[in-house]
Amino acid sequence: MDGFSRFFPGGTEPDPAAIRAAGLAARPFPEYASRDEIVAVAGLVNAERADCRHFGYETPPGRLMAARPDEAARHAFDFGYLDVLIAFEAARTFIWLPDHHEFFVIFAPPAVLEKIRAAGIFAYDYDDYAHEAYFAGRRSEFLIAAGRRYTIDPSGEGPDAPIARP
Repeated sequence: MDGFSRFFPGGTEPDPAAIRAAGLAARPFPEYASRDEIVAVAGLVNAERADCRHFGYETPPGRLMAARPDEAARHAFDFGYLDVLIAFEAARTFIWLPDHHEFFVIFAPPAVLEKIRAAGIFAYDYDDYAHEAYFAGRRSEFLIAAGRRYTIDPSGEGPDAPIARP
């Protein structure tokens, strides 16, 4: 079973229980991952290839398989109006870029996720971002709820309820 069907059983958003069951941790990051940031993550996990899927509501998933990380990053940008999953399967590292571009989620083995976080590739703190005055009200509540939902410790319990978009 590939990363898409394993982690996106409903085809639209990742299943925290499936991420946890695979022994992976997850962490949201603010805004949208740039090409350079995606390539930097690939370099950090020594990924030479990426499987890239794009999917959206009532659209069949598209796939760009076994691409170089820079091609996967370009594909993510080209299909940014859809949800995109970049999978560095060999490193068990995944980047989910939802279509609304307000956050993205990386899930990986806990040590790899910590290595990515500590590398400073994504310098802006998600919690600070979610509490920005710019997002006051329902948008901030949405981002805070997404942060709770997609911060996953594989050994712990976590919320598994879907998040309603404002």
